[in-house]
Amino acid sequence: AVATRTRAIAIDWARYNNRVIWIAPMTDTKIVQRIAASLPEAEREAFFANRGKMQRLPSGLRSAEVMGPLLAFLASEGSSYMTGQVISIDGGAMFLGS
Repeated sequence: AVATRTRAIAIDWARYNNRVIWIAPMTDTKIVQRIAASLPEAEREAFFANRGKMQRLPSGLRSAEVMGPLLAFLASEGSSYMTGQVISIDGGAMFLGS
């Protein structure tokens, strides 16, 4: 659904020379930490154990800073011929759904 919506928006906005790129991140943020902290301890341990199983690259969830180089690229001339794309930055978790 996200990919289809991204392409539809890209088609609509291309005539105005606007590009549409949807970033689908899976990062460790303060919000994730707050959600985990609100869980009962037994559920919290399962939460941290299960989220690591979703990734294919080692070393677990990364901080949001891993998106910096991607954002810099998308803001550069190097990405000027891109639109209608969904870019996952998730340690390979999308492999499970593709």
